[in-house]
Amino acid sequence: MTPSNSFFQFLAEIITLPSQEDRDCQAPKNILLRPNQIRETVFPTILAFQMMRVGQLIVAAVPGEFTTMAGKVTREAIKAVLVERGMVNESATVV
Repeated sequence: MTPSNSFFQFLAEIITLPSQEDRDCQAPKNILLRPNQIRETVFPTILAFQMMRVGQLIVAAVPGEFTTMAGKVTREAIKAVLVERGMVNESATVV
C-alpha cells in the first residue's frame, strides 16, 4: 500500500474532495489533484487518436498518458459509441 503523506492529503482536501468512486478507482494511491474538476480551459476536451479493430477487440492509441480514471472514462465512451452504432456488441473490449 502507498504510504500516506498528511501534507498532501490536507492539500488535496483543500483543493477538492474526491468522490468515493474516485477514491475506489485510484486506490491505494491518494488523490492530490482532480483535473476534471478544474476549469475547462486548462485541459483540451477534444483530442485526435487512432483506433484499430480486430473482431471484438478495439485498440485505441491516444496522445499522452491518461490517469486511471480518464482511461476508464475514455474506454467506456469509445465502447458506448461503437455499440450504439452497431459496430460491436456489449462483449467488445476496448484497450
